Amino acid sequence: MMPNTVAAATPVPECVTDAGRDICPGGAAAAFPRQLPTTLFRVRAWFAARRRIHRVVRELSLHSDRDLADMGLSRSDIPIVARGQFRAP
Repeated sequence: MMPNTVAAATPVPECVTDAGRDICPGGAAAAFPRQLPTTLFRVRAWFAARRRIHRVVRELSLHSDRDLADMGLSRSDIPIVARGQFRAP
C-alpha cells in the first residue's frame, strides 16, 4: 500500500515585464494568466471598432448619391470614411 503523499506546490517565479512583454520563467503557459486581461481588452476593442465602422457604413449608405456628392463623397469613399482614412482632395 502506498502512503498518501501530497506534493508540495512549487512556487511559480514572478514574471517580469520587458518592453511591454511579459517574460515568465515557466514559458508561455505561465505568462498566459497575466496576458489574458490584455488580450481580452484588445479583442473587445477590435469588436467595438468593427461595430463603429459598420454603423458608419450603414448610415452613409442610406444617403442618396446627390447627398453624398454634397458632402464631397462618392459611394466608393464610404468604407474609407468609415475607417477614418479619408483624405479630402
